[in-house]
Amino acid sequence: MTEVCKNGHVRTAENTRWHKDSSRNRTRKRCLDCKNSGKINSQGNPKGGPNPKDMMRQATDFLHEDIEDLLKFGATYNEIIERSGYCDWNTMMKSLKRRGRTDLLDAMKAKKVQV
Repeated sequence: MTEVCKNGHVRTAENTRWHKDSSRNRTRKRCLDCKNSGKINSQGNPKGGPNPKDMMRQATDFLHEDIEDLLKFGATYNEIIERSGYCDWNTMMKSLKRRGRTDLLDAMKAKKVQV
């Protein structure tokens, strides 16, 4: 019967190494396919989940899309500030500048002048 690691890789002599587990003073098998694919970190623990920086970028993109939608639907300046997810004008302005969304920044400045 062939041996398989917990991630489904077939264990052979070429892709399996013995690794000393320092926390328990014993040796255990380590699948090199899992280690090379990034599923095991340097301590031998499985990695998982999305990258936090990617999650923040995605959340910022969603906020900017919401601002864009509010502008398209004709919301007032105060409504956009309240519903955008940012606490104030300066925070929103910095975020839009950082992401290069000058089109939204210019539209928001035009709305601010109208008020």
